[in-house]
Amino acid sequence: GSSWFGSDTCTGAPITVHGGDPGITIDKDGTFILTRLGTAPFSGLYSHFSTDNGLTWSDQNVITTDDLERAAVATDGH
Repeated sequence: GSSWFGSDTCTGAPITVHGGDPGITIDKDGTFILTRLGTAPFSGLYSHFSTDNGLTWSDQNVITTDDLERAAVATDGH
């Protein structure tokens, strides 16, 4: 994230529609992985992935439906 190039802005859901504190990372294969909090009345933590630099996103994957404070994501390079 120290520098960006090309089309570096992700738009549309789920980027612009979430309950706050989105987290995003890019794995070694270039897949974007996003975690986000749910929006009321759907609390929880959800994830999405994109294989086209954020142009389109997968359907949501439910991580938990518990009411959480933050969403965070990391990749270990594998």
